Amino acid sequence: MTSMRNWILALVLALVSAPQALAADAAAKVVMLTGKATAVGVSGEVRSLTKEDAVYSGELITSGPGSYVNLRFADGAFFLLRPSTRFQIEHYRYVDPAQVAAAKAAVAPVAPVAPAATVKTAFNGPSQEEVGLACAASQICKECRASKNDHSKACNLCFIRVQNCKAVKKAFQSAQKAAATQVASPTPTPAEPPAAATPVTPVPVQVATVPAETGETSRAFFRLLKGGFRSVSGLIGKANHEDYRVSTPVATIGIRGTRYSARLCQGDCSDREEILAKLRAAGRDAKAGETILVTTVEEGKIAIQTKTAEDLQTPGSTRIVGEDGSITETDSPPSTERNDQDLNPESCGTE
Repeated sequence: MTSMRNWILALVLALVSAPQALAADAAAKVVMLTGKATAVGVSGEVRSLTKEDAVYSGELITSGPGSYVNLRFADGAFFLLRPSTRFQIEHYRYVDPAQVAAAKAAVAPVAPVAPAATVKTAFNGPSQEEVGLACAASQICKECRASKNDHSKACNLCFIRVQNCKAVKKAFQSAQKAAATQVASPTPTPAEPPAAATPVTPVPVQVATVPAETGETSRAFFRLLKGGFRSVSGLIGKANHEDYRVSTPVATIGIRGTRYSARLCQGDCSDREEILAKLRAAGRDAKAGETILVTTVEEGKIAIQTKTAEDLQTPGSTRIVGEDGSITETDSPPSTERNDQDLNPESCGTE
């Protein structure tokens, strides 16, 4: 019974998620594009992007020089990519909790079926004695056949009695068959009323992470290879922080429900000298051409993890992360971040 119910649940989940499946699991939509941008799929095929285009899990999004691309993801997250950015949607899958709940509600509990009961029907036919009496007189037929006088009165009577004997026998057998044991129609056993709930102390509600094969887990894993972005997080990662991450060459970024920005300075950023000056002021030097990650947080928090350090960055702060894993806090963001503070991913191209 449990396996059948699970099969029905899987079918309903497949039906409610059919529109997403037909869309080839689109991860996000381009809601704004200034300039040029491309997407490269796992097959290596390159396609030019336009506004309203869908992008998919596994694709590498590249914004051209002077071009901004704003992506709105299925869970409500936004990523506004800066010019000359390479951003990979490493693995993205969003399962709407409302659809999962609706699918589970659609599968009503099945009441157990009582074992089949057996009943006896009343015998309604001649008794064995009546059959014996009806057929005993037919023995005179032997005398008719012996005399070969088939048209005599006695033989005519014999024929009638023989037919009567057969009719009585048939009635007896039919009644006997009807009185045989019959299987009654099964009647559902009423489901037991639910047991009274035991009062418990209220606790914060959390959505439990379930194995991926159940079809109920959401994931948002990204990779920043070059450039940067401003982002507003969506539903993924709010309940389970392990479901969200942004990987970069120098650190991994996790979220705690936030609005933040991240940018890689790889020797070609316009404010590199300003960034290096901030590092020297903090007592640290950077190698020539070293990849540096700059992060700022406006709301919420982000968790930064490198090969040598970890940091929980709070609102209004800026961090500079080096290739050696060091995390340096600065008193103010570099000029690029200050100039882009008015860029709101939630409104760019969505109004």
